[in-house]
Amino acid sequence: MNRPDLNAMNCLELRGLKGCACLGVTSEERRRRQPIRINVKLYFDSAKAQRSDCLDDTIDYVRAQSLIEERLAQHEYNLIEALAEDLAATLFQHFPQLLALRLKLKKPKALKSARYSAFISTHYRNDYTGDARQNGND
Repeated sequence: MNRPDLNAMNCLELRGLKGCACLGVTSEERRRRQPIRINVKLYFDSAKAQRSDCLDDTIDYVRAQSLIEERLAQHEYNLIEALAEDLAATLFQHFPQLLALRLKLKKPKALKSARYSAFISTHYRNDYTGDARQNGND
């Protein structure tokens, strides 16, 4: 399977996105929405956008932020891994030029003795087979 070399690609980075999500397994975690911090790197071929200076030729990071915020607001997740998969699926669905993405999802209040817990994942379009995931906990 051919995967793009992320070290050789340009990317847009959204760092420190803040939101709240219904995320967790325990009743305590699910009782109220929890703060979550998101870093995402969006890898794509930026050559056309660099030449054209046109928003249509790139990934609109304002739209990416809105899509992430919508998923956090409208869905519930037991696991942070499921949230990562859902965000990746959504971003691939809406941005056909997106070749890969890397997510870092942080739960700052998950552990009392740590600044945060986090899940880091990398997703490649050529591994992806479906539309935005329909989480069974919605």
